[in-house]
Amino acid sequence: MPGQKIELKPNEPFLKSQPLMEKKVSISLRSVVFVIVTVLLLSSSFLTGRYLFPSTIPIGSVFASITDNVAEQTSEETAEPEVTEAVEAALVEESASADNETLEETSATVIEEADIPAETTTTSQSVVTSYSNVKLEFTRVPAFKWSEAGGYGTIKTIYYTVTNNEAGIIKPSYFSVIIEGYAPTERSITVSVPKNTAEITAGKKVQNAFDKSIAYASSATDPANVKVTLELYDENKKLVAKAEQEFNLKG
Repeated sequence: MPGQKIELKPNEPFLKSQPLMEKKVSISLRSVVFVIVTVLLLSSSFLTGRYLFPSTIPIGSVFASITDNVAEQTSEETAEPEVTEAVEAALVEESASADNETLEETSATVIEEADIPAETTTTSQSVVTSYSNVKLEFTRVPAFKWSEAGGYGTIKTIYYTVTNNEAGIIKPSYFSVIIEGYAPTERSITVSVPKNTAEITAGKKVQNAFDKSIAYASSATDPANVKVTLELYDENKKLVAKAEQEFNLKG
């Protein structure tokens, strides 16, 4: 209408919605700022820690150490069977060596025990000069050479065994050899006792031999059945023992 004033009223819903929008926008900016500040603080703390407490062990060296330990354990597990085999081989060799030593010691034994009183010992033995329990015998046929054309032969080696059944030590000195058909007054054949028979303790048996060329002829004796006498004396020319045996020295 003319002359009438028109009042414009603001849109109340619109005005009421503006504060709400401003409020929402302010909240969003504040959240963003908070997140940025938090990230900056965390980053600065991490960098500060790295600066104040730097790492002295490189990551690469850690992995290398782990790899070396695994390799060493693997090599030890692989080497254990070889060590076991070496030990077993050493035990087998030691066992074989011990068996060989036993055989050598057994084969080297040439002295046997004889029957003597049990109370007699080596430390208490004295030298015996009176003999009644010493045994002398031929171990085997003497070594000889016979000449059928010439009708004569030669004894080369005599093998003997001495057993001392006395209560003490005997010390034989020499042998006397007598061939049947030849009187002892015609020729005297003496031979020194070998070293391993020069002293025999009580209860011991000793086997030995000596070389001596002793001639004999069919004109003086029967070489197919000749008696050989072996006498053992001590240094005082006292008879210790005597052995006699017939042999076929004709071959």
